[in-house]
Amino acid sequence: MSTSTTTSSSPNASTVLEMTFERVRRDYFPRWRSGAAWTVQEDNCSSWTGRDGCCDPQRRTITISALVVGEGEDDLVSTLIHEITHAVTYVNHGKRFCARLRKAAERAGELGEHGVMELLIDEARSISSGEMWDLPVAADIYDIVTDLVERKEGRLTLERLLQGLAAYTALTPDELLSRYRRLPQVYRDACRRTAEKRE
Repeated sequence: MSTSTTTSSSPNASTVLEMTFERVRRDYFPRWRSGAAWTVQEDNCSSWTGRDGCCDPQRRTITISALVVGEGEDDLVSTLIHEITHAVTYVNHGKRFCARLRKAAERAGELGEHGVMELLIDEARSISSGEMWDLPVAADIYDIVTDLVERKEGRLTLERLLQGLAAYTALTPDELLSRYRRLPQVYRDACRRTAEKRE
């Protein structure tokens, strides 16, 4: 197994995350053949994305917020299921994604994990109804881009920015670029201004 942890709130947090990841893979995704090649890590991603976790298919990495790891097991399990569902379905929050969440909810019921079952059912319902994932308006996204570039002092690549925004909005990088057409220009302008301030 190639599980790693980058940021850990306590020495035992990484062990809990790794063990829970392995259990979720075994109990909820037994046919996920490429799952053994994936890693899980804990990070403070919620501090700037507002999300509990994110899935990076290119790096085969699932990142879980340190806040979630510190919460109860039901929250951690349901968040891992959510992120692994992205890895398994190769989609964002659509019908196929919700169908897979519902299947995991059924499995949670079979395993007697009723708290996880309820969390997954509620999440699938929220996503299907459009309650969850209200997309920010363009001006808000551009403000976030400018703020992040300034906070990182111009050392944030466009690729990394898009990954973070994808986790924040639940859109793919291509969807972000299509929906927020000025995003690359706003990024370049923010990098230029940040460089000028340093001179």
